[in-house]
Amino acid sequence: MQEQPFHELPEINPTNLNRHQTPLNRRDSLGTEHQEAGQNYEYWKREGDRFRLGKAYLEAIAAYESALVQKPTACYAWQQRGELLKRLHRYEEAIASYRKALEVSANPIARYQAWNGLGALFFTIERYEESIFAYKQALALCPNSMGSAHILEMEGIAWSRLNRYLEARDCYDRAYHKAVEISDRTIKKPN
Repeated sequence: MQEQPFHELPEINPTNLNRHQTPLNRRDSLGTEHQEAGQNYEYWKREGDRFRLGKAYLEAIAAYESALVQKPTACYAWQQRGELLKRLHRYEEAIASYRKALEVSANPIARYQAWNGLGALFFTIERYEESIFAYKQALALCPNSMGSAHILEMEGIAWSRLNRYLEARDCYDRAYHKAVEISDRTIKKPN
């Protein structure tokens, strides 16, 4: 399968997601108490979280997709779907899901999380330049987040994989200083 550039991925429509994967999408397989709840975004989001924590990834994806039918602009469900697709090595679908999360959300924290997830995904599939770009976008949104030192470290590793050692060293230095800064902020000083 030929990889498509990030900006040329196909559009995703929550009404035609992977409905065939699990029995969760068949109303006759659900109890009556779940049928009424099945029309509720929060219910399907919780079900997705429950399945994800239980490592039932296909069921979790189906639950998040059911949530997205109810609320197509739910950045959280798009992100979780992307993360699970990544775990299943369905990388192009995962990229498209993260892309959709970025498209539907204006919330800086949600966008930070989506860019960070996308950076990790690109790193996993050795698309280091795209990984660096995604990590830079995440850091631009939340430069002082608890995860910023880790993101800088991952960006540094991506630079080193590209044999760009000066850029890598700069990221490692910034990661160290960011970790110290965050540590100083979070440790309570005696009065």
